Amino acid sequence: MRVFTHLGAKDTVLSPLDSILYHKSLLHAGLMSIEPGTGHIKAWVGGVDYRFFQYDNVSQSKRQVGSIFKPFVYATALRYGMDRCAELPNQRICVEMPGDQPDWCPDNSDFEYGEVVTLEYALANSMNTISAKLIKEFGPERVIQLAHALGIESEIPAVPSIALGASQLTLKEITSANAALVNGGVYIKPTIVTRIEDKYGNVIWSPEPELRQGLDKRTAYTIVDMMKGVVDGAYNPKTEERKGTGVRLRMDVERRKYDNIKVPMAGKTGTTQGHSDGWFMGLTPELVTGVWVGAQDPAVRFSTIRNGQGANTALPIYGFYMNAAYADETLDLSQADFVRPEGMGLDSLNCRQLMELNQATFGGSGAGFDDDDLFQ
Repeated sequence: MRVFTHLGAKDTVLSPLDSILYHKSLLHAGLMSIEPGTGHIKAWVGGVDYRFFQYDNVSQSKRQVGSIFKPFVYATALRYGMDRCAELPNQRICVEMPGDQPDWCPDNSDFEYGEVVTLEYALANSMNTISAKLIKEFGPERVIQLAHALGIESEIPAVPSIALGASQLTLKEITSANAALVNGGVYIKPTIVTRIEDKYGNVIWSPEPELRQGLDKRTAYTIVDMMKGVVDGAYNPKTEERKGTGVRLRMDVERRKYDNIKVPMAGKTGTTQGHSDGWFMGLTPELVTGVWVGAQDPAVRFSTIRNGQGANTALPIYGFYMNAAYADETLDLSQADFVRPEGMGLDSLNCRQLMELNQATFGGSGAGFDDDDLFQ
């Protein structure tokens, strides 16, 4: 038989057991890019090779989404009054479950605890403890309501573990929901056909855009700005360090060919239970791109999170893709930053900027700042 390999098709002979092992061992992937302002689908890669695997990992496959669901939890917290610079202890927390079920007590992936962190830093570093605190405080129902308003159509169970991405969703719907965040909270149903013309060039059909305001634009901008910390690193004043799970996109390492991206960008990494699925969501003002990597059978998984995490599996694909997109001058992609809604003023500053502003105003020279100075 002729089988797929990542180095090209190969003629071989397989026993039934060989065939099972072959199919179980292959990694698959899916990628989708959406233009957030229009809902136009710019890229749709359903799998590694359609000739061999006629299954779409963008719209057909539903997998646990892991930590790329966390922005909807944090957006819910912001929506109901929390500040991005609110400080919470990085301590293990338990949520009581109904009936005879054991309490839900999630761990951080690195099993490190102790410091007090801002909401902004916790999202950039995907801290499970903080997500658990937020879902306990605001409840899964509010998070589910927001997720559906932003375009997620699949059923989401009303359980605390959705805060860590236990729900099974398609790559298409989670990408379109992130596109809504970039689009000021306005969800636009993705479309791949923009119009149909007759042989004379007359437009005989064009889709009616399906859109709705799923989240207010100030909260949408804030959560996207917080997600920039995943790529740029978020500052922790307690340790005086800047960290984020996707900072390698900003590095320039010789052995990597997917990094050294300098344009304004937000993102979110994701890894599911047992390291079965790796995710990366990349956001720019013109392209929102989701990537999934995993075996076709979710029971097949990496032995360690070091190898199986989304930062090692899905993020490099995104880096290769975006570097190629920016290198293609015919695409004319902008390198502008996300547009700050009018009237936000100091509300749009990240936590380090606010800290430096407070120090300059009250603890240093006393010179202070004016809004007009800050946002030139």
